[in-house]
Amino acid sequence: DVVFGQTGLRVLGNVTGSASRLELSLPGRAEVAVDIYDARGARVRQLYSGSMEGGTRVLVWDGKDSTGQAVASGVYFVRMNTGREALTDRVVIVR
Repeated sequence: DVVFGQTGLRVLGNVTGSASRLELSLPGRAEVAVDIYDARGARVRQLYSGSMEGGTRVLVWDGKDSTGQAVASGVYFVRMNTGREALTDRVVIVR
């Protein structure tokens, strides 16, 4: 769970057929990269890269890779990196 004042990452609904909502929490402004990886560790898509205000934000992954193609069913990992911390959660895509 996300605790106020700490960096946090949570996938809202770990099993999805289409879009996944990702909740990010930051104690203050930070440079953030949010990437999706497949089970082999290959990066499928970069969802966000840049400066982000502190607080709680929700990003949506539409279940597509960097070329706009729908990914196959399987387990994917969301990784949020702030430079100081890296957090990972998983998403299961079922089509």
